[in-house]
Amino acid sequence: MTRRPRSTLIQVLLGLLIATGVASQAPASEFTFGTYLPTLTPCYKSPIGMNHTTALLLLLLILAGAFFPGSEAQITSNFFPASEYTFGTYTPVLTPCFSSNVNRYAFSLFPTMQTFMFTPATVIRYIRVWSENLVPFYANVLTGGVGTAVATAVQVSSVHGGRLQVNIQAYCV
Repeated sequence: MTRRPRSTLIQVLLGLLIATGVASQAPASEFTFGTYLPTLTPCYKSPIGMNHTTALLLLLLILAGAFFPGSEAQITSNFFPASEYTFGTYTPVLTPCFSSNVNRYAFSLFPTMQTFMFTPATVIRYIRVWSENLVPFYANVLTGGVGTAVATAVQVSSVHGGRLQVNIQAYCV
């Protein structure tokens, strides 16, 4: 029975750590452990799987989105609480077409929710939902939204408990 030198065993263990992503957390351009042999085959493939053609198509898609302002996707749900949410883009020529607020201070073990529903006369271009006292909350656009002139529903909820103090303002063309 032959024994491997400790240096070879350490190189194998470090190679396994790098392959699993544990040891590659430090910022560096390249790590090299061991010796390269031309007979070796790669055993790791990028999880993105992006080749030159995919990168070129992705770049063209991003550039095409920059030239067509109506093609941007509307993010309608938020996973992290904040004290202000904005949907769309504000310009000075917009006029307010809906404005409301909610002030709730109730003892509750569960989050408090409120849904604002309105039907604008023209197309909505910007929605702002904010808290005057900077208390974080969640805001989601349920139906309608930016770029539509249909019934729009915006739901707000407190992070925890029954304290919900939120203002909403929608701007139309």
